[in-house]
Amino acid sequence: MGGPWGVPYAEGKAAVRQLLSGREVKEIGRYAMILVTKGFHVTVYSANASATDELRQPESVPLSTLDRKILELFKVHQNEES
Repeated sequence: MGGPWGVPYAEGKAAVRQLLSGREVKEIGRYAMILVTKGFHVTVYSANASATDELRQPESVPLSTLDRKILELFKVHQNEES
């Protein structure tokens, strides 16, 4: 079970634009998930952190399964870029 920590997220096009505004952004993947009665789609972006973002080591905080999957996708993306 996740806690209050996790990757930044936004729901809806306007909220996504606001979250990503002013950042260098690259789409790195997508997930489709079904949870009991509700399905949803997640688009994953890689972006630079802003000066006000609070960064943590992922191993040091409780994360949801989806957050862990997103971070694993980011690691794969980083390996492909290097």
